[in-house]
This record gives sequence, C-alpha cells and structure tokens, in this order.
Amino acid sequence: MKIKFLVLVLITLSIVSCSSDDGNAPSSNDEEQSFTVIRDGVTFQGENINNTLIRTTQNDQGARRLDLRCDFDGGTLVLSISNWEFQNPPDEGVVEKSYNTNTDMGPDTECETIDSITFCDEALVTYLIGNDVYISELNDSDIIGDITIVSNNSQDKRITGTFDVLLRDFNGGEEEVYIEHSGTFDVSYIVF
Repeated sequence: MKIKFLVLVLITLSIVSCSSDDGNAPSSNDEEQSFTVIRDGVTFQGENINNTLIRTTQNDQGARRLDLRCDFDGGTLVLSISNWEFQNPPDEGVVEKSYNTNTDMGPDTECETIDSITFCDEALVTYLIGNDVYISELNDSDIIGDITIVSNNSQDKRITGTFDVLLRDFNGGEEEVYIEHSGTFDVSYIVF
C-alpha cells in the first residue's frame, strides 16, 4: 500500500513539475546536455531538458528524488528515482546504481526497515503526450526495466546514465498497450 501511495505521489509530482517549460534547461555549468531516447527502434534527441533534485523527509527519514525531463516527439519524458539516507547518497546527489521499474520489488531494489517502516529506493518513468499518459508502473509484463545512474558528480550537479523500460498506456483500459523506451542521458540538474 505504501509503495502504491508513493508511486501515485511520484506521478502527481512528475505531472505538476512538467508544467514549467521556459525552453531553458537549468544548468549549474555551461556544458552541453544530451538526452537520447529510443522508442520502438526510432532515435530522438531530447529538447527542453529540465532536471531537478529534491531533498525531503518522510517519516523522519531523509530522501532524495531526482527527476530528469526532456521533450521529444510532441511529448515529455520524465525519469524519476528516489534514494533514502540509509543508502548514504551525496548531499546534493543520488546513489550510483541501477533502479528497477515495472515491478514492486526488483533485483536491484534496496530496502531497510526503520522503526517498523520499510523504505525502498524506487524508479518511475512517465511519458506524457496530450491527454495520453504512459507509465512504467506495475503491469502484467514480466519484464523489469531500469534507470541506471552511471556517474553523479554532486559538486558539479552533473549526472549520466542509461534507461531501458516498458511503458504502458495508463488510460488504456483493459487492453494493455506497451511501448519500449531506452536511451542515455548526460545532463546537469538543480537542487531544491
């Protein structure tokens, strides 16, 4: 139940945070950013790259949520991951590891129970296009996707990695529609 609630919160925050589009990517440095998305074998270069790291607390446990956003093919892609203090993330960064999607608990999921509450790192990918929402939320597929953070320079606020996920049509009803997305990113982010 807690995980479903967290997923719902992440979806809501992802949708709300996508509403700001000033055409400029927040950047803590002048390096060029790249966000490549491959959807069903077709390669796109992300535009309007906008990335944030939010430091927060939930049930007295410090957390980090990283949202990486880009526009492509008329929609917005949002990669989201979360860490907890027990994982020892950098103060203004995230743990370098693979974060599982498309599952409640994947092979790379790290959890710890603190004061009878279980905290697990998580990942969620959302693609918004018009009124359509595609999401890496739990589905009937056995395929586990991932967002892999290859490097995170928390001083320069720079992050690189890969992703490979299966997104389903959130509003698709009984007919499950899946779209494969993969790609790479080398981007900067701002901290809130």
